[in-house]
Amino acid sequence: MLSFRITILSLAFLIFFTRCDNEKTKDINMTIASKQVRFPKNAINLSRYIVKFEDDQEWSLFYCPIEGFEYEEGHEYVINVKVINVSDPLMDASSKEYKLNYIISCEEKESASIPDSWFEYSVSAIKISKTYFVLLST
Repeated sequence: MLSFRITILSLAFLIFFTRCDNEKTKDINMTIASKQVRFPKNAINLSRYIVKFEDDQEWSLFYCPIEGFEYEEGHEYVINVKVINVSDPLMDASSKEYKLNYIISCEEKESASIPDSWFEYSVSAIKISKTYFVLLST
């Protein structure tokens, strides 16, 4: 009788946590533009993806890495990713993680309709001793 109760409790526990796990993730399609935007952070150039989610018409900047995805400039990608909600993210970190499921398409082309204003500033960093200076120029 005791083993029957343990089996029932184990099954209930398994079903509960499997169901909760499914609520924390979802799969989405996103288009990644053929160019990236580069921003300075701590005098290091960081590249950001330019993306459209699902059926969006407008491009937006995407600040999260995509685990398992290797980007090559000059190619526009349509990919399927798993979005995982992070229950307790680090300070200033995203509350979502993105993992590549598969690449739907990869086409060598220049993405259209990206706002030119995102590329107005060129960024360079100069290292003098142990101090970095960031120079912004138009």
